Amino acid sequence: MNVKVSKSVVFVLAFVSLFSLGVALAAAEHPSRKVGRGDDTPSGKVDPRIIQEMARSPDGQARFIVYLREKADLSTAYSLTDHGQRGQWVYTRLRQAAQESQAEIIAYLDAQRAASHVTDYRSFWVFNGLAVVGDRETLEALAARDDVERIAADRYLKRIETTPTPSPTPPVYETVIETVVTVIVTVPTPTPAPQPTQPPPPPPNGLEWNIALINADDVWTELGVDGSGVVVANMDTGVLYTHPALASKYRGANGGSYNHNYNWYDATGQYPYVPADGYGHGTHTMGTIVGDDGAGNRIGVAPGAEWIAVKVLNDWGCGYDSDIHAGFQWLLAPTDLNGDNPDPSRAPHVVNNSWGNDDGWDTEFQQDVQALLAAGIVPVFSAGNNGPASGTIGSPASYPASWAVGASDMNDIIAYFSSRGPSPFTTEIKPEFCAPGVAVRSSWNDGDYVYLSGTSMAAPHVTGLIALLLQANPNLTLTELQTAITSTGVDLGDRGPDYTYGWGRIDAYEAVFSVYSVGTLTGRVTAGDSGLPLADVAILARSQTAGITREAATDAQGVYTLTLPAGAYDLTARTYGYLPVTTTVTIITDTTTTQDLTLPLAPRYLLSGQVTEAGTSAPLAATITILDTPLAPVETDPATGIYTITVAQGDYEIKA
Repeated sequence: MNVKVSKSVVFVLAFVSLFSLGVALAAAEHPSRKVGRGDDTPSGKVDPRIIQEMARSPDGQARFIVYLREKADLSTAYSLTDHGQRGQWVYTRLRQAAQESQAEIIAYLDAQRAASHVTDYRSFWVFNGLAVVGDRETLEALAARDDVERIAADRYLKRIETTPTPSPTPPVYETVIETVVTVIVTVPTPTPAPQPTQPPPPPPNGLEWNIALINADDVWTELGVDGSGVVVANMDTGVLYTHPALASKYRGANGGSYNHNYNWYDATGQYPYVPADGYGHGTHTMGTIVGDDGAGNRIGVAPGAEWIAVKVLNDWGCGYDSDIHAGFQWLLAPTDLNGDNPDPSRAPHVVNNSWGNDDGWDTEFQQDVQALLAAGIVPVFSAGNNGPASGTIGSPASYPASWAVGASDMNDIIAYFSSRGPSPFTTEIKPEFCAPGVAVRSSWNDGDYVYLSGTSMAAPHVTGLIALLLQANPNLTLTELQTAITSTGVDLGDRGPDYTYGWGRIDAYEAVFSVYSVGTLTGRVTAGDSGLPLADVAILARSQTAGITREAATDAQGVYTLTLPAGAYDLTARTYGYLPVTTTVTIITDTTTTQDLTLPLAPRYLLSGQVTEAGTSAPLAATITILDTPLAPVETDPATGIYTITVAQGDYEIKA
């Protein structure tokens, strides 16, 4: 559903829900009916929709994608630890396999183009195939080849849907879903995204509820980690690169100038030279990953990371399969604006994909996603907005190689629309995680900010978290990255992982802290007068270089233990009746540091005073309590209002 706010009036607009394919879903096929499965005859390799399109076309041609049998073996890539080296190795193997297996077909297509049987074609190495615009003669000749595995229609489908939300409070789920169902049935063509009016102002401190809920701000302030040194990307509708929350984080930014080579790619051809977003969706998702304008709009999980972007969906939220393949290929080896000089060393570390197909069986992009993962690029996908039934997770989120994210609200309740597992491809938990996805405020393509709801809004939180994790520990493997998130998630719903919440709502602080370079600090606190252990002593460790603080208390034997990131700390022990002691300790990674402390007995003093009635000075009977001490309360003399009590040296708050 779409909600537009105009002053005090709220209008409900009919628009597509965030992830569905609209009416085009009717064409989705179950794998048992997919072409090329168990039928290697030329006709059995061909998607029948191609023939239908040729029959309707005035020139008898149609768009189709040719998949070759030859596939590069990328298994060795997982043993490579250097990100740049790994990407280069995968790129080289994929290119080599494509060049060796496509040479004969390319020569044939060149001849067919010269004879006007082919209008255009494009070679792909990311999945070893070709996108062709050609006639039936060409189609049949290609299908007859033994090296051709199958030929699929180059579909043009709506792959994203987002609904501007009127306020930061969760919408009524039943209303959302009823509207979505109606729209899927009745809207036959893509509709441009509406331009929402000015949303409510952000909270006073500028920190959005969703960022605070996952404790990302604690990662910045306490651990000093904000994603610096990590490159993130999204494949979406584009990004408004001049948005105040995004401009300084763009990798192409250089002071007051910009270099878009290797930082921007538009597969749709609408904005080939400058990053732009006529729809708004991609600008919103990028804002949740890195956004911060420095003036009170703290909307991103990893504001220190750099971003690049690929536009694979046009300004109506639609795209061809071949455009998305082109986007995946560019991410593996970014090029200049002319499409030349590919450079895998400039590939991102993680890519956000807030788009998909409600058909969880669709395998169209499986090889692309596997190639990304082999290159060490984490592929994050929104789970889909087809819930609440089980088995509704869409693709590519349903692929084993994809990292799928469901949507929850500010009360940690799963969104009604959020698609559920299991996946048709694996018995493992899908989606793996959930994150805030209801009424999320982020950047918009007019330079302002809007609230949107959907799993599209949830996925960028995980993308941003991965950037934080990789800054904290750049050597994490893909398995270690996923374990850091799943093992620290806030368990919701049924106990343990499930097909609704996955492993739980992400907790950025706990996840990053789990991979941080940490050591252990321990020791015993004793009394200076007796040498006996002191229980319940407050221990405070404060970093000398970052905003990290940790607290603990001694046990009955006077022992305390803290886990701390490596570095120098001021360590203070404090309890009533003893003078506080502060010392300096240095924590070393994977090392236990012992620091015992002895607290001197504090001098005792007689504290006295009088309690009187305001305005009359008449003495009052009252109970006097010395707050935050173990001292028993005392009573004033009813006749004089005077009290006396013996206290240790210190500063106290007194309650009468």
